Amino acid sequence: GQVIAYDFPYRQFLPRGIDGLLATGRACIVQPPVMRVRWMVLYMGQAAGVAAALVANAGTATRELNVKELQRLLYNKAQAPLGDEKRLQEVGLI
Repeated sequence: GQVIAYDFPYRQFLPRGIDGLLATGRACIVQPPVMRVRWMVLYMGQAAGVAAALVANAGTATRELNVKELQRLLYNKAQAPLGDEKRLQEVGLI
């Protein structure tokens, strides 16, 4: 079957001019309306929560987060659907 992936750039969660805040949900989605469904917003919230924990644990700024570490955690620990095998190879997860 076809693998459905949810690929949101981390920078999408970072509001311009405001440090220390991650914005999720419909307000931060720049994709077309088809991407604004509840289950996609759920995955965004999950990603933002994991990112917030990483930032807090590292004592760093939201804009300095190691995105590769976030992707690894989402894929390996949260089983987030981040793409098919080709996409996962592109981002270095497999």
